[in-house]
Amino acid sequence: MKEKIIKVLLVGAIIGGYKVLYAPDEMSKEKEKGEIKWVEPTRGWDENGTYLWTAVSPLPNYNVGIGTSTPSYKLDVVGNVRFQGSVYINSWPIRVTSQPPDGYVLKWVQSQGAFIPQPDARVNIYTVKLTQLFVTNAWSYWLDIPGMSITFTPRNNVVYIFASAAGRSTDGSGNYAEFGQIGFILRVINANTGEEIASTQQVVTDFDEDYWGDWYLVTGGCASLNGVAVSVTPGQQVTFKLQLMPFALWSWGYFAINPTVSGDHCVFTIMD
Repeated sequence: MKEKIIKVLLVGAIIGGYKVLYAPDEMSKEKEKGEIKWVEPTRGWDENGTYLWTAVSPLPNYNVGIGTSTPSYKLDVVGNVRFQGSVYINSWPIRVTSQPPDGYVLKWVQSQGAFIPQPDARVNIYTVKLTQLFVTNAWSYWLDIPGMSITFTPRNNVVYIFASAAGRSTDGSGNYAEFGQIGFILRVINANTGEEIASTQQVVTDFDEDYWGDWYLVTGGCASLNGVAVSVTPGQQVTFKLQLMPFALWSWGYFAINPTVSGDHCVFTIMD
């Protein structure tokens, strides 16, 4: 009987000590915004709802939650977290000392021993192509090619321009060849500033009779821009437009790019 009484007293002492150390039911602290108190059923601290909780006893194997009463990880936060200084993943810091430009990503910089915001190396490709008949005899004028403009926000400070176009000397329908020797100049302009940033030209077609008047020669050609580097401002939206100026050494007809005719095409691509 004596031993049983001693055991009961010992168990009572352990439970009482545990409550004093880890579960102060009556413990509370008045704050300006409310009362912080220990909530035994959920094993955590509460301030007017849910702020800081601990769970999964015994110590020191608790998960700690902020804004949640059921933390699943060593630190489980529901809400925004702000750090003054570096955040470490194992032994490697993430270091952001100022607001990075739009589109930057975190990259490991060996010389600084940290993950630091850097330009995104991912390549964005923007492409448009002519899908309708383009026919004109507005010789020696710059003309917009329908649908051949690209508006984008650069990620990098240099982009690369590619363009290709081929056409023929035709009648007004754009379907049938016509006498003439013509060509065109192809260029890309910055539509925001009007500045020409790249250009090329090509005599694209010659349709004529031979010396005896009974043989006809029809040829086509292609003008292209291949990877022209253009400086831009990262994060600043810009529009680049493809234009064409047809010219005629002599002609009885029109210049045409007809996407439904084999060989005719116009494609405009920007790599960022």
